[in-house]
Amino acid sequence: MRSSVLPATALVLATTTLAACGGVDKQKYVQSVTNLQQKTSTEAAYQSDEMAKATTPGALSQELSELGTSIDANAKKLAAIETPDEVDTLHADYVDLMEQYGRDLKALAGEVKTSDAKTTNRLLKRASTITAKLATDESKLVTGINSALR
Repeated sequence: MRSSVLPATALVLATTTLAACGGVDKQKYVQSVTNLQQKTSTEAAYQSDEMAKATTPGALSQELSELGTSIDANAKKLAAIETPDEVDTLHADYVDLMEQYGRDLKALAGEVKTSDAKTTNRLLKRASTITAKLATDESKLVTGINSALR
């Protein structure tokens, strides 16, 4: 009886000590980030569909602005996720990346609002380039985070 109590007590103490030292559950972290990525992806897909329906620069600007605002809100939620020590820097870089993307979209929205058709097309190509770069940079960061957590 005594031998089963001691290992259980040691496990409780180890778990308590880990929590007290700021240990973050890696699975919980990964799930939180994954959930937020899925939310962001769903919102971006919706806004993309809405942008495709926009018939004026003003309407397109509104959709870009709303997407930028949505990205900003999700970047704040990403920043609030508690991170394991080994990914603190990568996570902060990920937050910075998302914040920059939100700012870029809002800046484009401002430019599109008063643009002519030729300029609007050029700005939309720039939006595609910015989004492609985000996807590449995000993939690198997520790969780095996953590697660090192994």
